[in-house]
Amino acid sequence: MKKSILFICLAALLAACSGKPAATAPEETMVQPVNLILDTDLGPDYDDVGAMALMHALADSGQVNILATVSSNKDEHVVPCIEVLNTYFNRPDIPVGAPKSEGGASLTTWHKTKWTEELPARYPHETAKTSDAPDAVKVYRRILSTQPDSSVVVCTIGFFTNLKDLLLSGGDEYSPLSGRDLVAKKVKRVVSMAGLFPEGKEFNVYCDTPASRVVAEQWPTEIIFSGFEIGNVIFTGKKLVQNGYEKWEKESFKDEEHPLVPYNVTEPRVLHCVCADGLELLSENAGIGNAEIGEIHMEGRLIGGCLDILANLVGTKYDKVTKFVDKYKEDGIIWFMEACDLNVMSIRRALWQLEHAGWFQYVKGFVFGRPLCHGEEFLGLDQYSAVTGILGKYHVPIIMDIDIGHIPPAMTLICGSYANVRSDGQELEIRMELK
Repeated sequence: MKKSILFICLAALLAACSGKPAATAPEETMVQPVNLILDTDLGPDYDDVGAMALMHALADSGQVNILATVSSNKDEHVVPCIEVLNTYFNRPDIPVGAPKSEGGASLTTWHKTKWTEELPARYPHETAKTSDAPDAVKVYRRILSTQPDSSVVVCTIGFFTNLKDLLLSGGDEYSPLSGRDLVAKKVKRVVSMAGLFPEGKEFNVYCDTPASRVVAEQWPTEIIFSGFEIGNVIFTGKKLVQNGYEKWEKESFKDEEHPLVPYNVTEPRVLHCVCADGLELLSENAGIGNAEIGEIHMEGRLIGGCLDILANLVGTKYDKVTKFVDKYKEDGIIWFMEACDLNVMSIRRALWQLEHAGWFQYVKGFVFGRPLCHGEEFLGLDQYSAVTGILGKYHVPIIMDIDIGHIPPAMTLICGSYANVRSDGQELEIRMELK
């Protein structure tokens, strides 16, 4: 569905802001809050939860005035979920609405955990089910009729069902104007997460194609389409891909007086790999993409962190590792680790401790970041032999000197995610999924 609803919602709101200088503060530009109606299909996925959180954050900062939060999805759990979220953000009285016309879409979440059922069951809300909510068209017409001309921004991150019904509505107790004329008078613009440009099929459009066509052809004010191709390249919670960086920082220029100095990346990234049999450390000249090794691949649950900390957690009440690895033994485990203060001998001792605590059961592979002691030796031991001397016996791939840890720049890895790790030559891809 939508890959980056946070970005899209933010773009929608900020695009609608028009700054005007305040009479009492001539040296400052005061941003006038956006009068916003959010139209959401909340439920098939949880991206719109993030959009609503961002909307409320913008309201807290005075950038948005939330007029209504209506559902374009007829699923019975959507409006209760909207109210749960509005209540959580201390705005329980925001008007809600739901589509009442024939057609449209009713879609529940496809996730194993039916979160749209769990939220209303656990947290306060007023409306029992979506079909009990007021008619979204009536909500639109009532609110629009009371707003200044050309002042309302509609952000639709769902289907076009409600907007079609609004356009085709007639005069009522709130306004004698037709829906189209009321929109033309009161709405400044619509910002919509819809479409795939220059061509393609997109979820929000085809879920109610007739409504999409009516809105695209008849809407009387500006429409900004934020297409799928924009959000698709932005990282969100379902799938994340990290590739690392070409260079890393050996010497930093940052200090207390210059905390925002850019990274001083001067050193080329050189990945090292231990053969899957755990016996031979390849040199950088014989790197991981040579004919003998080929592509390195591992899959499993990610877990790890800084060795300095991990070694001190063993045997404490915070040590839940054996429970975790047992839970995901069918997936297998990929460990990611790095070190801060530890020298190479301490790294070896820390790994020995974790091994004998049973942490490396069901391991599918290891990935190591550059430690702060990168390039140093102690009693004939370097950072690579410190690792392989302990972990070589597991006969799984070990990739070292990846971009994680205390030496910047660093990738973001998510503990507990299911990871697909591939490397070929100096190319590295870590694809994570939350499932």
